[in-house]
Amino acid sequence: MPSASLAHSLQNSLPDCASVKSQAVRVSFRFGMQKVLDYREQCEEEAKVRLAQCQQRLKEAAALLDALAAQLQEAQSALAAAPLMETADRWLHEQHIKGLQADVASAALQKRMQEQLTDEARKLLAARAMDRKVLEKLKERHCQRHMREDSLKEQRANDEAATLRYKISPF
Repeated sequence: MPSASLAHSLQNSLPDCASVKSQAVRVSFRFGMQKVLDYREQCEEEAKVRLAQCQQRLKEAAALLDALAAQLQEAQSALAAAPLMETADRWLHEQHIKGLQADVASAALQKRMQEQLTDEARKLLAARAMDRKVLEKLKERHCQRHMREDSLKEQRANDEAATLRYKISPF
């Protein structure tokens, strides 16, 4: 009988499986630099918006340049088609062509500036994406390490519970 009471007291002193599992409940992973990662994601989104705006302005500048170039071509062909013109009309057409040429040169300059701004925005977006990816990889590594540590803790707790439960009593 004493061995039965000893076995009963041993069994009562051993933690049951549910309490061991509750002690080893996986603590959810929390990345310490999450706010920094969120900020980097926000910066990347802003860079995407900026790139989209620059691309839109570049399209508009290209369309304006094409329209002005077409007008210039049309004015030059109209001047060439009418060889016999009064001097005043000819001067007026030439002045119009000179104005269109200046407008085309200005639009070409604006287009080149927009191309540069678009390239800068693209480079900025690439840099911001790299910053975000670096932090995401760091977060992934921390999460994997956390999962390994958590798994080891759970394994140790299970091993300890198994050792205590199946320990052969010396009596």
